[in-house]
Amino acid sequence: MAFCQQLMRLDYAQSMALNNITATPLVILIDEPWLAHLSRADLYQQLSSMRGELNIERLRYRQQILHWLNVQQQRKQQVNIASGPLISLNSSDWRVPLIRQRLAEFDIANQFVDLQLDTMDADTVIALKRFQTQHGLKADGIVGSDTLYWLNFKPVNRSKMLARNLLRKQLLERFMLSSNQQRIMVNVPAYQMTYLDKGSEVFQSKVVVGRASRATPLLVSEISSVVINPYWNVPRTIVRKDIIPKLRRDPGYVDQQRFELFDYQGQAVPSEQIDWTRVKDTGAFPYRMRQRPGPGNALGAYKFHFDNQFAVYLHDTSSPELFSEQQRAFSSGCVRVEAADYLAETLLKQAGYSEQYKQRLIAKGEPKWVPLKQKVPVYLVYFTSWFDVSGGLHYRKDIYNFASADSFLAS
Repeated sequence: MAFCQQLMRLDYAQSMALNNITATPLVILIDEPWLAHLSRADLYQQLSSMRGELNIERLRYRQQILHWLNVQQQRKQQVNIASGPLISLNSSDWRVPLIRQRLAEFDIANQFVDLQLDTMDADTVIALKRFQTQHGLKADGIVGSDTLYWLNFKPVNRSKMLARNLLRKQLLERFMLSSNQQRIMVNVPAYQMTYLDKGSEVFQSKVVVGRASRATPLLVSEISSVVINPYWNVPRTIVRKDIIPKLRRDPGYVDQQRFELFDYQGQAVPSEQIDWTRVKDTGAFPYRMRQRPGPGNALGAYKFHFDNQFAVYLHDTSSPELFSEQQRAFSSGCVRVEAADYLAETLLKQAGYSEQYKQRLIAKGEPKWVPLKQKVPVYLVYFTSWFDVSGGLHYRKDIYNFASADSFLAS
């Protein structure tokens, strides 16, 4: 009960990260005489209400948690599959029987004629491809370092991962906005955006999120406007850490990238007047920098604005090649959306704007803020395991290392 009370005091970001629960003995913050007079039935009812409703998804989580705890008990010892040469179809390798054993533990549907065969046969490759898909890896049937990481993932750690994500699911419901039937969910470690309408999935899109040193914040807000042909107001951190070093090497980078400079009074400053060799990449930068709309603009053709204290947003991109990567933590905090054009079309259509109107605005090349008649809730969430609509279970790496941030939950 004390643990649940601590959970209820977490804010949204803490709930998603689950990294602010004390490891010291917890104190039940209720009236002890009241607790002493509870009957067994009353106490059971109190605890049951804290546990949450036993719906299908919760039962699925429970079943998997128990499965992995059982696997942990059944293993005589935890032996890691050693790194080494890539293993593919028809490879002979002493590690193949252990790989086959891990695949059989992962899914009882993986039945092999001979577990001890040291040759990578077709059945093992098929099972391995399914395993890779469920972990967000390239499903090539080849055992490399990323696949070995998950094959060696301890069963007890899988059960902990599932328990954390079940908690996140329950806590998320406290922050759900009910003002709109549409909803956008960005699952950061999955590099995925999902657009929902009345609880049903409309479409998904790959996304690029912030790298660990500039993590995408976890938040709840509402998209209020679609900005067509946006300016990119370059954050000061990016100016200082990324752009100034490039300008020292090549002052022409300002014009090449269509940047504009302004002083704090809003007056334009010609870049050729600045001696970039004297500008430091630490401390205060005396100018504001923005990038004009058009080809090469970092935000692409669209920016999806929602109020938040971190100055982040969803947007299009001028670097679509990054969506072909499996692990897509490349940004400085904002979320780049592969299906940005379709997202803009969907939001603008709901607001009464036609596709032709959108195309005319794009062709003009001028910035245009288009307000939505009804705001659309957006959630930046953090699920490293989840069940899809067909009941399939997926796992992803804890890219911001939240699991190790709290010794109490990690124990």
